[in-house]
Formats: sequence, C-alpha cells, structure tokens
Amino acid sequence: MNALLLAAVSPGGWGAVYFAAPAGKDTNPGTAERSRRRLSKAASALSAGDTVIVGAGTYTERVVPARSGSPGKPITYAAAAGSSVIIDRQGITLDDDLTGLFLISGRNHLIVRGFRVINAGPHRDNAGILVDRSSDIVLSECSTADTASSGIGVWASRRVTIQGCRVERAGSGGWQESITVAGTEGFEVRSCTVRDCRKEGICLKDGSSRGTVHGNEVSGAFSVGIYVDAWDKPTRDIEVYANLVHDNAGTGIALASEMGGRLERIWIHDNVSFRNRWLGIQISTNGDSPTHPMWGITVINNTCAGNAEPTFRSASWESSFLSFILVRAVVDFQKDASVRTTARCSKIRSRRCWAARAPVRAPAPTFSSSPLDHHSADLSRVDPSESI
Repeated sequence: MNALLLAAVSPGGWGAVYFAAPAGKDTNPGTAERSRRRLSKAASALSAGDTVIVGAGTYTERVVPARSGSPGKPITYAAAAGSSVIIDRQGITLDDDLTGLFLISGRNHLIVRGFRVINAGPHRDNAGILVDRSSDIVLSECSTADTASSGIGVWASRRVTIQGCRVERAGSGGWQESITVAGTEGFEVRSCTVRDCRKEGICLKDGSSRGTVHGNEVSGAFSVGIYVDAWDKPTRDIEVYANLVHDNAGTGIALASEMGGRLERIWIHDNVSFRNRWLGIQISTNGDSPTHPMWGITVINNTCAGNAEPTFRSASWESSFLSFILVRAVVDFQKDASVRTTARCSKIRSRRCWAARAPVRAPAPTFSSSPLDHHSADLSRVDPSESI
C-alpha cells in the first residue's frame, strides 16, 4: 500500500489495512490485490486501529460498524484517495424508525471519510449518516443527497466532529433537519455546505451543549438556515460564528425554546446572513410552550444584507422569559446602500428591556469575495451580563 495514503488514513502508523472494491469478492482476504466486494464484509474484520479503504463505485448496502476503536486507535472507514464512493439505498428498505443508511450506533472512536450516501428512506426518520449514542466520532469530507430525514444526524452522543461535509436535498420526509445535532455534548460542525433542503439547514437542539458551528455555508433551506432550539431540555454553551447563511425561505439564524427548555450561554457572532425571505437573525417564540426561558444570549458583530425583514428581532422584548440578552453591532446593508440599523444594543435586566438605535449611513458591501473575510472578533472578553 502507498505509504503516504496509509499515513493519511492511519495517523498512528498502527493497525491492519483492508480493502473493498466492486470488482472484489467477499471470500477474498481483503488485501489490495484481492479486495472484498462489500464494504460491510470488509469492515467485519476491523479491530481498534484498523482501516478499511474503499475503491470507487456504487455500493447498494447498509453500513453498520460492528466494533469500536479505542483511545488513540480509531477504526477508520475511508474512500480511496480521489475516488467517488457512493452508498445507495436502492433495493434496501430501512426500518420505520430513527436510523441511517450508514449507522453508527453505540460505537466509539471511529473516523468516516469521503463517502457519498444517497437515497436514504423511505420513512420520515431515515437519515443518510446517523450517529446515535456514540462518542469520539469524526465525519470528514462526506456528502449526502436525497434523504428522507437528515443528511447527517447526531443524537445522544459525545465528542462528535462533522467537518468538510456536504448535504443536499435532505428532509424530503419532513421530520428532522438537514444536519441535526440533538442531545449531544462536545460537538463541532465546521466547513460544511448545506444546500436546497426541505427543512432547517443546521439545527442544534434538544439538550445539546458545549459545541461550535463555524465556517459553514447554508442556502436554499425551506426553513431557518441555522437553528438553535432547546426544545424541552437545557441547551447551553453553543457558539455559532463565521457562517455564511443566505437565500433561505425562513430566517437566516434563529434561537428558540419551543417546548420550554432553558436556552443559555449562546454566542452568535461574526456571521453573514443575507437574502433570506424573513429575518437576518431572530430570537423567537416558536413552539407551543407558554414560556421560552433564555439567559446569557450574545449576538455581536454579525452582518445582514437584503433580508425581507429587518436585521434583528426579538419576538417579545418585554416578556419574562428573556434575561441578560446582549445585542451589539448587527449591521444591515440595504439596497439603497445605507445601513438600516447599524447598532441595536439591547440588554434585558430585571425582566425589562432597554434598547438604543444608532442608524448610520455606510456603503453596501460587495460579495465578490466571501463576506466572512471581513469578520474578526474575539469574544473571550465578552460577558453576556456586562453593561452596555
């Protein structure tokens, strides 16, 4: 095997390497010269530190890793360098449950790199790649398309990274979001692209905590681009920054507590939200709960342009469920090259609201380069409870 490729997929330099390719046979030993045909068959022999490299082609099978890696010795599933490896549901019916065509359930210390997962379904909770009750998982440079539920879903897990992935046309069944992170502690979603999906783009919800979402582009979603929703569980310590959110049918970035879960210590900064059909950024009262408790919400140094409604809106400034809300330097460039509201600085203290507006004229930005290039902020010194 090429030493450079081995180093790329097995950083520790340990473990066996197995191969799968459409022209192989499942009775083969899984060497480079005598590969196995099915990915699931090649993976059945994997132990901590091992790698399976998958050759170009379409695999009509469901992949369910049978074993976990160990600390410092993950099991790696990797598409061969430069190869298009497609996992297709055609001919396979998934269970009518929260599940995935590539399902990581109850597993730890896995790396999945470079796969394209398509046509997961037919049921409303069938995802392309689903991580459930697992830990120390890395999903890297994968893509999904035409999935009934999430392209990528992560539930009740710990220390999960989603990086450089692409999700298209997810949510045709109408339940979960395009990239869903639910009930998960210690997560990162970075440098991903979400396009043309029928639900929210990226959703962080239902008890998730200690996570970051940054460097992503979300466009063409039928609803909110990036959504942070406590649902009915405490959801906290989430940072959303340096994302490009545009041309979505709803609001660009929204925060909510739909069923009364406490949403706290959320930082929304240095994002660009433009040409969305509703708001640029919103703190909302979505959901049926009579209360929507939020504390320690910071919205700072974001740029919005050409959204149908004003830059920023809180659905109820005077309501008792909001406390310690800091909003600063939300910039909205309009078609007339003026800033509608350059700084709406708001702080809610003792269940009351104080707000100040300072409209300023300024040239509209040009987006020939990424708007993210113009942003830099250090929130390490920002306290949501500081005075304005």
